[in-house]
Amino acid sequence: MKLAFLISMMVAALLREGTAVTACERDSVVIDTVGATIIAAGFFGKGPGQTFVATDTLIGAITVWRMTEQSYNPYPMKLWILEVDSTGYPLSDRVIYEGPQIQVLYGDGIHPVEIRFDLDPPVALPGAGQYAFIVQNLCAGNFILLGVPDSYAQGQLWLSSRTNFSGCILSETMQSFSESDLSCKIEFCKGGPTPSRRRSWGQVKTIYR
Repeated sequence: MKLAFLISMMVAALLREGTAVTACERDSVVIDTVGATIIAAGFFGKGPGQTFVATDTLIGAITVWRMTEQSYNPYPMKLWILEVDSTGYPLSDRVIYEGPQIQVLYGDGIHPVEIRFDLDPPVALPGAGQYAFIVQNLCAGNFILLGVPDSYAQGQLWLSSRTNFSGCILSETMQSFSESDLSCKIEFCKGGPTPSRRRSWGQVKTIYR
């Protein structure tokens, strides 16, 4: 009876841990679309992006906005999170996160189209500091993201170079736009838990079998 009770208590604790895996208090860096007069196009493998400073080390989501005129757009987008060098230059060979491609087919034709990359579990950065993200076009069609004149002192808009003749990799060559920022929202897990995998009842039974 005592053994059965102990096992039941441990199983309950493990399942509670699983349900709280990605729960976190969110804190965000926001570069709004209000006053957006900059457009940044992704095509031929190019990708618009932004450098930013992280004070928390878990990223739960990154959102960008496609221009209203592209309310319908079937072309896939891929998120990268990169380290930067001492000058703030994004390093395509220092990848922290390489996401799957996503498509956001429709907007409402009135507002900019929200493109949200949900990161579950959250992406863990090596530490506080400056990083970059890039939203890459995968060498089919194009998409156009919104930006604003310089409004964020801790980063700037970047555009990776064309790669449709070299396997549509993420280019190591990046162009900076020091007087522009990509409209975006970067959501951090503020003091959040270290990500871990959710455990199912079957997995718990296997552990304690």
